[in-house]
Amino acid sequence: MDTTDFHARADRFLQALCDRIDEEGGDAELAGGVLTLTFGGGRQIVVNKHEAMQQIWVASPLSGGHHFSWDETTASWTSRQGETLEPLLERDIAALGSA
Repeated sequence: MDTTDFHARADRFLQALCDRIDEEGGDAELAGGVLTLTFGGGRQIVVNKHEAMQQIWVASPLSGGHHFSWDETTASWTSRQGETLEPLLERDIAALGSA
């Protein structure tokens, strides 16, 4: 994937996630390719695009740090361990949102 495609794909993902959290009444801020989701007690999940590696990086107080690359075969952001980005975020967001 070229750099333009990476940015377009990553920006669409980050914006869609930000919009969804906002619609659900959550606290989401997207700026400069970095999405910060804030939960009770000041806990945060940070999701950002990393251009040099063409990855989306996640830092979560629950699941730790993760790097996801676009997988054309599955049409999803996937880690080297085979985990996909969306289910990981869903789990962590649900757990932090109910805490």
